[in-house]
Amino acid sequence: VAAILVLTGITGAVVTSHIQHKKDCQARSVAFADKLTQLDQSTVKAHDALATVDESVKEGEGSRLAHTQGFTLAPEGQSATAELNDVIAKAEEAKTAEAAKVDGDKASQCLSQQDVTDAEAAIKAIEDKTQSFINARDAYRLTKATDEANSTMDAAKSNLAQAQQDAAQQIGAVDADSQMASDGNVKAAYDALKSVEGDSHTLSTTVTTSSYDEAVASIEKAKTVDQKANDIKKDLESLKNAVNTYQEAKAAQAAAASRSARSYGSTG
Repeated sequence: VAAILVLTGITGAVVTSHIQHKKDCQARSVAFADKLTQLDQSTVKAHDALATVDESVKEGEGSRLAHTQGFTLAPEGQSATAELNDVIAKAEEAKTAEAAKVDGDKASQCLSQQDVTDAEAAIKAIEDKTQSFINARDAYRLTKATDEANSTMDAAKSNLAQAQQDAAQQIGAVDADSQMASDGNVKAAYDALKSVEGDSHTLSTTVTTSSYDEAVASIEKAKTVDQKANDIKKDLESLKNAVNTYQEAKAAQAAAASRSARSYGSTG
């Protein structure tokens, strides 16, 4: 009886161990399949990151981001791109090798914890390099946007300063001639120019570039300043035309009066 009990105990332990082993295998199989799915997703994200600097399409089209021109040729861009492409290739190789363990003749084999660990390592490698690539790309974009913000604002401020100076001279000329200033057409053009020129002094020309969004906002700010300068030039041209029209009319009146005086003198 004792021998039977011992044998029964051993058999029960073996059965229990087998059941636990099967459960462990199933758990690792599920975890492994999940890791392969994550690896697929991480690989897609890596390709998406590369697409943001794809110079075969124009900036702003598709996934291509602005201020990425020349990134793949810059030292930091070359390095980040090469490293990401390399880890993508390794991830594809790892995925193929790991997937073989759950397909075909080896499908019945129990996966080890190391298989799951290897899949996790492949995921981490591609995610880390993808983030490194994004960091390098974003730093490059910030530098490019900062350069554009500064150069665009410098040009806009110069354009505005010249427009303001020219406007002030023309406004001063009208102010010095009360008769001309009272002319309807001159006054309308004068008021329009004075208004837009006055508004131009309220514009901010400060460039801030502590972040990419700030740099882009500064570029737009510079465009606004430049547009205001062009608005001044447009209204200045209108005032000049009104002044010319007034002076021509005045000259014509003077000539007519002179002719009339001469005619009167000759008949007198």
